[in-house]
Amino acid sequence: MAARKISTALIMIGLCLIAYYFIVRLAFIQDINAALAKAQVFSLSSAFKAMVPAFYAYILFGYSFKLGMLLILIGGALKAGMESNGIRFLISGGILYMAVCYVPIGYFPLFFGIQGTTIVFLFFFILWNWVKKRPHLDQTHRIAHDFRMIGYYFFIVATWTLCGIFGISAYALKPELMIKHGLQSNAVTLTSHVMIELLLGWIFIALSIYKEKSSNSV
Repeated sequence: MAARKISTALIMIGLCLIAYYFIVRLAFIQDINAALAKAQVFSLSSAFKAMVPAFYAYILFGYSFKLGMLLILIGGALKAGMESNGIRFLISGGILYMAVCYVPIGYFPLFFGIQGTTIVFLFFFILWNWVKKRPHLDQTHRIAHDFRMIGYYFFIVATWTLCGIFGISAYALKPELMIKHGLQSNAVTLTSHVMIELLLGWIFIALSIYKEKSSNSV
């Protein structure tokens, strides 16, 4: 009973934080940015050093969506009856992530190259696992796994498109080059495609879950 109440409270707090994010994003972010610019605060890290009234709203805004989703995840885990070790892992991992999620990182091309290559190899690992596992599944579970694999495909192409936005197709990490070469329209186009690819990926992941659920209820 106590776990259920804690779960509900965490989910409600998480939803309130996400609502706060969207309210500020849609109605107040320009006023906050103007106040921070006046105080010569131009990043979340520098905001920690400032004590202007907009500082608190900006800090909460910066963490509200991530923290809100984390609380909903932990609340959902409690509601689903996750073991205590799993809950502790979510909490400790979440605290660690929140502590480092805005740590400044310089521009190192190798940093992006290593991570991008790792993502590609992970995709091939998932693809190979699907190829080996699919023949041993019944028809309904095959369709569910097919939907999931299609979702992963759209995630990997979204990742590849992001490389273009950051790199030679748009130079998003070097805006002076973007302006010099007139690539602003490229950045908008590629970003729009990333959003479409991510949406399609999530749709197919959701379809795979729905298909598995329907097959298990038969």
